[in-house]
Amino acid sequence: MKNLLKYLVMAVTLLTLAACGGGGGGGGGDATIQAASKATVKIFLTGGTISTPAISGADVTLILPDKVTPGAGADLKYGVTNSGILAGSNVPPTVDYTAATATNQGTLRVILTSSALNGDLVNGEVEVATISSVLLAPGAAATFDTIRTVSVYDKLGNPINGLGAIVRVQSVTPL
Repeated sequence: MKNLLKYLVMAVTLLTLAACGGGGGGGGGDATIQAASKATVKIFLTGGTISTPAISGADVTLILPDKVTPGAGADLKYGVTNSGILAGSNVPPTVDYTAATATNQGTLRVILTSSALNGDLVNGEVEVATISSVLLAPGAAATFDTIRTVSVYDKLGNPINGLGAIVRVQSVTPL
């Protein structure tokens, strides 16, 4: 009976996550995590067109929902890896986690760098990073749709205007 209840809670949680939509503004609502869980989250750049210059890097700061922290990981990169168009980059992400306080939400700043000589093209919505060990305490929001800052740079280090970022929860598993 105890296991049945555990699986029922997990199924309801997963169905809730599937129904709450992607990141980037709309979906979300009041879905919450019912049991301590671990999530895999992906960061995507958006707004690129065929005429957008190739990027050499991006600096994205996520505002973490209450009761959400990144897992430390063996390399102290909080489980952040290059992925998508930056998967082949041999420059590891720079990650800075600021814990929540009584007056401020926690943040996770991720700085990504392309090792491609001419940068990487962004056309439409493209994946740039995976955070594989986000820890969710019971009562945590099931969505990550708040980005504090996004800065994207071309191969000369100049800012590229018009690009944004979204975050999507890819999977959630109970601990």
